[in-house]
Amino acid sequence: MKFHEVLSEIIDVHSVRSVDICEKLGLKKAYLSRIRSGSLVPPNFDVIDKIAGMLNVSADEYSRLAYAYQEEKTVKKYSESSKAFTTLYCISMPTPCDSIDRLQLSNGQFFCDEEAVKKALIKVAASAERTLKLYYRPEHDKIIDVFGGLVLNVKDGFEWLIPLEKTSESSELNMDSFINAIIVILSKKAEIKGQYIHIEEYPEYSVFPYYIANEKEILLFSRNCQNALYLNSAESVRLHCKSFDSIFNNSIPFMKLYDDISTFLVDFDSIMHFKNSNSKPDIYIIEKYPCIVFDLKYTELESHAAKSNDSIDLAKMYEGFMQKCSVDIGKIYNIFSDSGLNNFLTAEEYYEFKYGLSKSLSKELRFNALKNLLDNSSFSDNYNPMIIRLPIVNSTNVHTINIWSDGKMLIMFDLNGKYYIALLNENSIVKAFLDYLRMLIKCGLIRSKEETLEIMSKSLDEMKKQK
Repeated sequence: MKFHEVLSEIIDVHSVRSVDICEKLGLKKAYLSRIRSGSLVPPNFDVIDKIAGMLNVSADEYSRLAYAYQEEKTVKKYSESSKAFTTLYCISMPTPCDSIDRLQLSNGQFFCDEEAVKKALIKVAASAERTLKLYYRPEHDKIIDVFGGLVLNVKDGFEWLIPLEKTSESSELNMDSFINAIIVILSKKAEIKGQYIHIEEYPEYSVFPYYIANEKEILLFSRNCQNALYLNSAESVRLHCKSFDSIFNNSIPFMKLYDDISTFLVDFDSIMHFKNSNSKPDIYIIEKYPCIVFDLKYTELESHAAKSNDSIDLAKMYEGFMQKCSVDIGKIYNIFSDSGLNNFLTAEEYYEFKYGLSKSLSKELRFNALKNLLDNSSFSDNYNPMIIRLPIVNSTNVHTINIWSDGKMLIMFDLNGKYYIALLNENSIVKAFLDYLRMLIKCGLIRSKEETLEIMSKSLDEMKKQK
């Protein structure tokens, strides 16, 4: 449904007349009429938020309004970024492929439809004894979906070389590659690198620009995955694998996965390449709850670490990580949800990390930490809390997303009771994400700093009254 249809349906469900809405909110009747007819999309979500508040809509109704409005405002430039943002929060761990139809293929066999190509891809991937090599820019969800589970069956790992659009600007094409590669990197067996090319010229290079190879066979396939050629001659496989290895070994790391926080914290400095310079990148922290760790001292981190040597060591490393981050960044944009703010202040138990890694932070500590952030933010441009109106950030699949404006991104997934940290180092994708976030800020789906500070202040006052 279009945005105006969702809005009108919700107004009708609540049996409220347009004239009453206008009188209550001080809107012109013609203005609301144009919104409800679809001839006008409000430039900012604030007026819709006020209507929703007056109607006392449910969480589900508010979610429908927010996402319908986003879809209306999301021009083509932001479509892949919007899709990527949603996918990150909805992702799950790949599962092994148990039943695989192992085709009998012959050298030189040609395929001319997508379903046959997909089956041949699965056959080559499933037949890998130790390693699998793929040269492919993911353009088809149906094709890439098969790899997450298949890679789990590969003994020694999966090397994937992705052609990336060569650009200094944001790239929706590279964003598409990133979001399709996430499910594969979560297999924990994939090493993914990128090769910069001129994408628009690429179809001219070859009828079969992409290929997948194991130790004994190779499948060459077209961009649209409608045509493919199967080869199992030793010489053909050797030549393609030799060419692949030469390019792969000299290509840039695209994504890296850590399934252990301690290992990441040991390696982070060399991975993230922090440098002290006059030009410090801004950081955008997106998570359900307000981020208070920049305001916690090591003694507080240590006192709230779980009672184990591993957890105390983790607290020490984490404190070093946060100190390094705080010194080497410019402005901090902390984007969190309304319900996250409420839960942060009112929950009887709150863990910065999982139970077992940390102890619950007391209500008093949380209250004081949030008050410090409110006070500091009121007098400084360095910290910018902002409330996002899209409820997807309340998903438990993602603990946090950190985006550095100089082209780095960290996603901490919380899947199957375990943390996984995915790192991306690609400026064109980070720029696309930041453009998308700025669009959400501009149209009001992310509240301004001033609005957020007012909401934080009211929440703290409410908590003070209840003490």
